[in-house]
Amino acid sequence: MAPAPSPEPVEHPAAQAVWTGATNLSLLPVVFLTYRVDMRFESVVCFFTLVTSATYHVCESLDYKFLGVNHYRWHFMDNIFAITGIMLNIMNFAQ
Repeated sequence: MAPAPSPEPVEHPAAQAVWTGATNLSLLPVVFLTYRVDMRFESVVCFFTLVTSATYHVCESLDYKFLGVNHYRWHFMDNIFAITGIMLNIMNFAQ
């Protein structure tokens, strides 16, 4: 007789929303440090990366529309700011 398949772990949506949303707080020191060294544009891009990424992850976990926007559109905005942040890093390293 074959063993019973083990059940897949099911994460609670609220716990997943808190966990995935809170991980974006790691960008907060970057926002303050870039602002403090007069890298204002980089600071703003990093701040909006933090906001859109946290909103995307929370909305995806809870299947919720924030400001009438679903998590797919928040994911799209998160990608735009993340790619912009990467391009800013490349430009700063190239100087």
